Amino acid sequence: MSERRIGRRGFWRAFLGSAVRAGEAAQHASSGRRDLARDRASARDGPAEALPVLRPPGAIVADAFLATCQEGCRMCVETCPVFAIVPSYDAEQPGGGDGRPYLLPDRQACVLCGLCMLACPTGALQPTPADDVRIGRAVIIYNDCLRVEDKACDICIERCPSTPLAIHDGERVPTIVLEHCTGCGLCAEACPPHAIAVVPRP
Repeated sequence: MSERRIGRRGFWRAFLGSAVRAGEAAQHASSGRRDLARDRASARDGPAEALPVLRPPGAIVADAFLATCQEGCRMCVETCPVFAIVPSYDAEQPGGGDGRPYLLPDRQACVLCGLCMLACPTGALQPTPADDVRIGRAVIIYNDCLRVEDKACDICIERCPSTPLAIHDGERVPTIVLEHCTGCGLCAEACPPHAIAVVPRP
């Protein structure tokens, strides 16, 4: 299944739904850069716990993860060689300050090294082959892609580590193949206009 095209306004409506204030959505629509950590915290009407959370690779299902992951453990955080895993110690962060790890892959991509899964002492992260990891899913913010302006750019395709590739040439912008996307964020991190975001899977 291929990811459908969406514009920036449509992306925020679909991703945060009623939590996104209309004025802030308009501001994001005209902005060329996005600080997702700030946006997810400031563009909400509900509690921080309701914010979408992307857990480290190999994370078990949400309720089981919360019950199994030890608050304040930090083993995965300290093991990550690229500092992609962050503990939620602030109520304004995804996770609402629950002390458990999360990622913002489009800010610092996961390199799928697997070290965090091996370091986890509780089983909250299960060893998983890189191509089977499902942190989230990448989406193209159509109007921000350089290809919409007829500029050549293949960096997202070049950076995709999945086998087979999760990003292919599309009619105008690249197309995401959901079945193959790990949600690692390597494409989003490399995208010059920040036209890719990583969001939770449905």
